[in-house]
Amino acid sequence: MIHAGSPEGHDGSKIYFSDTLNLCVIDSDGSNPTKLFGLTTPTNKYFVVHVNSKLLFYGDRNLWSMNLDGSNVTPLTNYTNTNVSVYFNKFIDSKIFYTSNGALDGSDNKLTTNGLSNLWSMNLDGSDKKPVTKFDSVNYTVQNIVLPNETD
Repeated sequence: MIHAGSPEGHDGSKIYFSDTLNLCVIDSDGSNPTKLFGLTTPTNKYFVVHVNSKLLFYGDRNLWSMNLDGSNVTPLTNYTNTNVSVYFNKFIDSKIFYTSNGALDGSDNKLTTNGLSNLWSMNLDGSDKKPVTKFDSVNYTVQNIVLPNETD
């Protein structure tokens, strides 16, 4: 699966896209394809561009941020447990909203109830992570969220 798009406020001269292992950029005329970042585990990556010129994407069980030129690749979450998953959902203003089946204390442990996930928020730089929902014993899964004034 390939996802593609141009950054908000961008002049349209570049197209950013992902395949199962790489985030790439190409000129809108098809020239100068460039790999920006590669993952070790194949995944369907989804990325968006914030007005601060950052690509936000999911890969290798974590959320990541990087500059539009591929520099400053930064993990926003730091899960190493292969049983923990996290998925980017939305961002609004200076907050990222995502879902995770990680423990409510933010540790690298998985919640014990199968199918259980919670909605989390954090700042764009990955700081101030906190659960918005705190499901811990009922089989709830947060899948789709809509936020006021959301940016797609």
